[in-house]
Amino acid sequence: MKKTVKLISLFLCIVLALGGLSACGKTTEPVTKPAVETDPIEKAAPAVETKVFRLGHVVADGSAPDIGDKKFAELLEEYSGGSMKVEIYSSGTLGQNRELMEMLQTGALDFTHPTASVISGFIDEAKILDLPYLFSSKEQAEYVLTGEIGQSILDALQSVNIVGLGWYSQGWRNTTANVEIHTPADFAGIKIRTQDNAMHLDAFNAMGASAIPMAFSEVYSGLQQHTIDAQENPYTNIYLNGYYEVQDYVIETQHVYDCIGFMMSKVTFDKLTAEEQEIIRKAAAEACAFEREYVFEKDAESKQAIIDSGKCAIVELTDEERDAFREAIQSVYDKYADVVGAENLAKIMAMK
Repeated sequence: MKKTVKLISLFLCIVLALGGLSACGKTTEPVTKPAVETDPIEKAAPAVETKVFRLGHVVADGSAPDIGDKKFAELLEEYSGGSMKVEIYSSGTLGQNRELMEMLQTGALDFTHPTASVISGFIDEAKILDLPYLFSSKEQAEYVLTGEIGQSILDALQSVNIVGLGWYSQGWRNTTANVEIHTPADFAGIKIRTQDNAMHLDAFNAMGASAIPMAFSEVYSGLQQHTIDAQENPYTNIYLNGYYEVQDYVIETQHVYDCIGFMMSKVTFDKLTAEEQEIIRKAAAEACAFEREYVFEKDAESKQAIIDSGKCAIVELTDEERDAFREAIQSVYDKYADVVGAENLAKIMAMK
């Protein structure tokens, strides 16, 4: 009996000893990680809205103004980080010059670039740029366009719901005909297509020609069908539109430095943020400067291509011959001095 009690006591001691060891042993608390909130649908960053503008013009794809447009589109996309883009519609796809300006006024089109002769149908301030032989050099033209007078003309577009952004150029306008022309008398009886512009019409009529306004898109067929005998355009237009194929001579009359206003619908412009407006102005200024340099490179290429074709001869007039043309149209200056702004006209004449 005593033996049994001893065994039980020993057993209890062992159990208690083991329990004590267990109670004194080091325990490790489990590390509880904070719960991570997960969304079964990952939230996407809000998409950046891309504004796509439409730019329409009447000249051929690949002409200097069209290349200027492509430069503008490239710069605008770059400076806006891709949030503003431009679609370009060339060759009168969306309408002729006047129609395109009217579309700008209503916001149906965002950008266009008509010549000064078209702009002068909307604002009187642009009329001065249409005077034949207004500029005697490219440098003089650049100074006027990028200076106070040029900016005042762009600013005046606000009155017809258009924002003027800068100036393109098509270079010098020259004459094509089937006879050589060296003097004003050589224009006698020639039916010449001009833009629908009173000063251009009066200038050629003053030299004895019969000036006929005609849509740009109808000029080639008019020359082919002898509805007209001659026309006047910059070298790039003469080449790209194939006028040299149906005319015997290009006469370098250089009677007009062809100014082109790069403009935007005020309806569209006013919907943009101040930052977007500034980006557009910056891209336009750079594209205009690029285009005005490029056009003379393009003119030289076009002239050489015409020479190489063997289809049309080039008549290079002397300064004295051009002076005779300028003197022959003095009546046009007398007639329009007050219309174009006598003060600005005097400033430009003093630069010669």
